[in-house]
Amino acid sequence: MKASFISAIIATFVNYALVKAGSCPASITDQGYPCCSTGCTVYYTDNDGDWGVENNQWCGCGNGNNVAKSECPASITSQGYECCSENCEIVYTDDDGNWGVENNQWCGCGNGTDSGNGNNDEENFDNYIYSGTWASSQYSAEGNMPNVSLRNSSIRQIVRTSVEGEYLRFHFSNFLGNSNLELRSVHVAKSASQGTGKIIKDTDTVITFDGKESVTIPAQKEITSDTIKFSAPALTELAVTIYYGNIPNTMTSHVASRANSFIESGNAVSKESISTNNKTLHWYTLSAIDVFVNKNKDYKAVVCFGDSITDGRGVTNDKNNRWTDILATRLQQNPATKNIGVLNQGIGATTVAGTYYNPTSPAGQARFEKDVLKQTNVKYLIILYGVNDILYNNSNAQTIINVYKDLIKKAHNNGIKVFGGTILPFGKNSGFNSNKESQRTTVNNWIMNTPASQGGFDGYIDFASAVADKSNKQWLNTNWNFENDGLHPNAVGYEAMGKAIDLNLFM
Repeated sequence: MKASFISAIIATFVNYALVKAGSCPASITDQGYPCCSTGCTVYYTDNDGDWGVENNQWCGCGNGNNVAKSECPASITSQGYECCSENCEIVYTDDDGNWGVENNQWCGCGNGTDSGNGNNDEENFDNYIYSGTWASSQYSAEGNMPNVSLRNSSIRQIVRTSVEGEYLRFHFSNFLGNSNLELRSVHVAKSASQGTGKIIKDTDTVITFDGKESVTIPAQKEITSDTIKFSAPALTELAVTIYYGNIPNTMTSHVASRANSFIESGNAVSKESISTNNKTLHWYTLSAIDVFVNKNKDYKAVVCFGDSITDGRGVTNDKNNRWTDILATRLQQNPATKNIGVLNQGIGATTVAGTYYNPTSPAGQARFEKDVLKQTNVKYLIILYGVNDILYNNSNAQTIINVYKDLIKKAHNNGIKVFGGTILPFGKNSGFNSNKESQRTTVNNWIMNTPASQGGFDGYIDFASAVADKSNKQWLNTNWNFENDGLHPNAVGYEAMGKAIDLNLFM
């Protein structure tokens, strides 16, 4: 790191005069570097001590003067980052403030100069774009309707944002409905606590449609709300409450919400608390939420596309601990990736291969355009798909690989980078046999070893290794095995999957 850093400052010291040396640590002189002169300026610090530059050479600056630091916001230093030196260069700007990079580390650039990457312009909505913060794949609710009728009732559904936004818009779907769907009123508020129907009352806000509070969605159609002012920090649980009028016999839904929704007869959109007597682990009608942000902030979205392992079978309900949730949390912890939204488009019990759109179990190929390409501001895609093809459809590896190639090509044509996830081991599943293991291994080898120039992925995530048992790589880790089915991880396993993703893929 010192070798690359020195080139930036040598020009300032080309004719530096040799003067009396000061003292400096032996950890520096033992490496063959001299001590700098007394009163030297510290330009770099590591475990060996303070470093200066004299006569175009590094030297130990044992009693030098640190480069003056800029003042920077507490919102940056409270995260453990230091302030940069004065007159630092701004390379990134977010709601925490201006960021620079020194000694290969992020720092707060409180009074620096703009490199052209930051956003210092006055807000102008003409310069704003939409970007996804939450989404779920929609399919038929046939056989998965709640015990009480949704007609003339309210349902409060809890979802979690992945990126922050001050302005939101909402997508609602009657895509699979066989008649009109009437939304008499829809409100959004911040959820007061996990797993309850209670909201923070003073955040309750009306969602409008062309300025009106009610809207009717025709059969097989979807609508988007007006953009509303609503401050939603990243990783915030929102309660979206819909008061239905007439509903179709076939509702559009995401059956495996992994979060409780709460139902009450009549109009309860503004009630602080909805009864927990009637609740269901399904989402209905609500399909996506976007933030409306200045495009200079470089917001993007990543779609996570797969089956029940992406959908989160095995997680703890109401706790947001799917592997996609872990990814969203990690992206927020890195200033360089905190504006990347995570959109979970997993549907359980589906295969990746199949062009026929089955309303209750649509295959990946059949729903790819709707669930990936038409999502808002998608720039990245993670595909973790194929285990059901092998385990239940007896598909061979080449069939799955051909589908991957098709999806990769379509994504690339839409400016989306695609990362492949290796298929998890299932050696303890009752459907396991050596041929199926051979197909899984062949697919995974292709994912990891085929370059994009040959139709492969732009990168890969080795989920399989992250959750494999140490004693047998064909097994799911025996401590992370949900209900001993040998296929789905539990919450601890999903955490390991989320942590296995290299965030450099998104930088």
